Amino acid sequence: MQGSISLAPGTNFGDAVQGVLMVDRYIAYKIMRQVKEGKLLLAFCWAHVRRDFVRVGKGYPELTAWALTWLRRIRELYRLNRQRLRHPRETTELNWYLEVCAASGGKPPVDPASFLPWNLSATRLADLRSPTSSPSAADSS
Repeated sequence: MQGSISLAPGTNFGDAVQGVLMVDRYIAYKIMRQVKEGKLLLAFCWAHVRRDFVRVGKGYPELTAWALTWLRRIRELYRLNRQRLRHPRETTELNWYLEVCAASGGKPPVDPASFLPWNLSATRLADLRSPTSSPSAADSS
């Protein structure tokens, strides 16, 4: 299987790579040099993670309630993602959210829902959409 990512995923990226890599739980991703150096952050696939909670809920009756709680949270993530996909990628709100994350060292805000267009006041939405707007991490109303 020459050239397969499953053999050596770390060799498929250059030294300048930086960002988030969506992965399954294949162990080789966790030991990649770029991950250990903090250049790549691993984001585990929610479909795989969801299956784990289904297995736990079915296999361990004492953990069923706990697993169901997480399954509901994952369902909400899927619902929010479907809403997100209805909007163009380059929306002002998304740019604002990304700027706030960058300003805080890549950490997401405490309440990401406050950045969703349907949760913003009409005044704040108009401000964000004006060409002279400058998003601020402090203002998420």
